[in-house]
Parts: sequence; C-alpha cells; structure tokens
Amino acid sequence: MNKKLLFVLSMLLPLAINAQIKVLDANSMPKPQPKPVPKYDSLSNMYLQNLNQLVGQTLFLNSNKGASYSYRQSLYDKPNPDVFEKEVNFNTYFHHYFYVKSVNSTYVELVDTTLNKTLYLHHKYNDECFGKFLVVGYYEKMKKEFIGKSFYFLSDETSDNYSKIPAMTIFKCTDVYASPSPFIAFELGNFFLLKATVENPKYGKLIVNVISRPPKSNTLSEFISVKDYNRLVKKYGKVNGRMVAEHSISIGMTKSMVLDSWGDPDEINVTSRRTGSEQWIYGNHYLYFRNGKLVDRQVF
Repeated sequence: MNKKLLFVLSMLLPLAINAQIKVLDANSMPKPQPKPVPKYDSLSNMYLQNLNQLVGQTLFLNSNKGASYSYRQSLYDKPNPDVFEKEVNFNTYFHHYFYVKSVNSTYVELVDTTLNKTLYLHHKYNDECFGKFLVVGYYEKMKKEFIGKSFYFLSDETSDNYSKIPAMTIFKCTDVYASPSPFIAFELGNFFLLKATVENPKYGKLIVNVISRPPKSNTLSEFISVKDYNRLVKKYGKVNGRMVAEHSISIGMTKSMVLDSWGDPDEINVTSRRTGSEQWIYGNHYLYFRNGKLVDRQVF
C-alpha cells in the first residue's frame, strides 16, 4: 500500500510545479493553476508579431490601471463589446495569472486561472495593451539569460545616481523580477515590464529596466553583456562591434552585423534580385538592403 501511495505522489508532484512571477515588495500573490505549457520560443514579451506563439502560454497581469492616456480600453468580459462599453475593473484581476486559450486578429482569449473566468484582450487597434501583461515563459527566459552574467556599464552621464560610475565598469546581474510599476516609454517604443538588479563591489546595487520588445529585446537598459561585447568587437572591430553589442544599427552595416544586433527579422521581402535589394521588418522598423549592406531605414 505504501509503495502504491509513493508511486501516485511521485506522479502528481511534477504537476504541482509551475513558474512563479516574482514582484518586488509583493507579499501575497495567487498561484497559477498548473497546466501543460508549450515551449515559448520568443525572446520578447507579447507584441503583435508573436501573438500566435501565445496559445497555451500563461500571462501575468502586472498592472491595475485601466484606460488612461497611456492605456486605451482593451480588456473586456465579452468578445464583441459595445462601442461605449467600459472595460473590466483591473483591480479585480491584478496579479492574477491567465491561460491563453486562443488568439485571432481582434483579441486574445484569456482564462483567469484563479477565478476560472474568461476575458478578452482586444488588440486590433491598440498594441499598448501588451504593456499590461507579462508572459511567464518570457520571464523565465530572461532569468536564465541575465542572472549570474556580467555586463559592462555603458554611460557615465545618464543620471545623478550613475554620474560617478565610469563607463565600461563591470556589474553582475543578481536578480530579475516583474516591475512594481510597469510603464510604456513612447519615445523608445518599448514597454518596461521587468527590472533587473546588477551589482558591483565598489558601486553597489543598481536597478535597471529589461527591454522587452524588438528591436532591442533581451537587453538591459544602459548595459552590454561582457561576453557578447568581447565576441562582437573581435568579429567587427571596436567601433562596429560596440554598436552591434549595444543593439544599435547604422547605414552601411552588413546583414551579418544587423542580424547580430537585432536578431532575425519578423519578415524579409526581396524587392529586386538583380540588385540584391531586400526589405527587413522588425516590428514597426523597416530596413532596406542593397548588395548586402544597409542603405535606408524607416520607422512607422
């Protein structure tokens, strides 16, 4: 009898294990119900170009703000709300986990794993709504990507807090967690949903933003990975290598440099095989190549 009981417990134990989002200063949060989770293949949090990868994933609502100047109405309890209908009360679902049941061109169908209630995240005319949710699979990837790794500090003029830190000082990442106050940086076209703690023996701890969407996703604001920096400087030289390591691009760069800087594009369109002309699309960034070199860029 004891052997049978141990066998049953050993089969059930893995089902009870599930990823948990860490939020700074959050003492009590509901636990998500365990579900089979397909592999999350994106190095970005949710945005329009990777929505199809969300089916089966778990999202974490890390904002209790409804519609405002920075968040237009988006979350409803029905798939086709009336024009003047108000969205749901975000406080009701704050820090809840949601299973992604389906995705289409208008909304993401979500199931609250705490309340077992279906909600609909409308995104057709509003990709700002993605700044409210954190993909658990993305969060887990970022922890593995950053924690324990070393980074060069980029600038010594960003703020009073950083003014005494020389550029290229090495810090080590010790933690990654959900930002207690996520926000959209419109001038950067980015959402800051995660924060990271980096430490240096002389300069102590810094709290920095994790950039969560292309073209600079999978990076720490104001920092460069030491390993990536050294590899890219060796590959492209000091000037271009540093730009690539900083996830910056400039006219005249090769395809290889852009790939190392921004990763694979969402889409490639060949406009002329004779001249080797191509259009690479990264979210709302459009890059134009001719004979293997970047000749123009646009942002929409």
